Amino acid sequence: MTRAAPTTLKLPLVPKPKRRQSTKSRTKKNTKSSPALRLARAGEELAARHLEGLGYEILARNWRSPQSRNELDIIARDASCLVFVEVKTARSLRFGHPVEWITTRKQKAIIRAAQAYLEALHPTAREFRFDAIAIAPPGVIGEHALTHVKAAFTLKDEWSA
Repeated sequence: MTRAAPTTLKLPLVPKPKRRQSTKSRTKKNTKSSPALRLARAGEELAARHLEGLGYEILARNWRSPQSRNELDIIARDASCLVFVEVKTARSLRFGHPVEWITTRKQKAIIRAAQAYLEALHPTAREFRFDAIAIAPPGVIGEHALTHVKAAFTLKDEWSA
């Protein structure tokens, strides 16, 4: 995997959620106001601005496959290539670099959603790739490093079924 040089960008700080005292089950994991969702959306906004700065055209954000719950964070066009971008935003590096969070299982889910997107909206598209953008704190409060990995993973024949 070739990684581009980190770019320093400003990301609004989102406070860590307070630990719940109760052990009751939570209603929904990511509600519209949850700190985790706000952090993710802020990261996606930075990623979209980064891509636009590189000359990409943003076609869709947070596109959901009608057949499943799979979501594509950003769909962009880089010249004649469709680019499906997975964005991972970290509050810390405690659990490793955010690019490492894109597991084989997650890759398969992204590929299934991309296949649904292509079938529904771009059935003639021949050129596409899967990029990853990771936003992680470099240690300076309020500033985050952005890593853009082009062709972070590929479509494997055994996954297309």
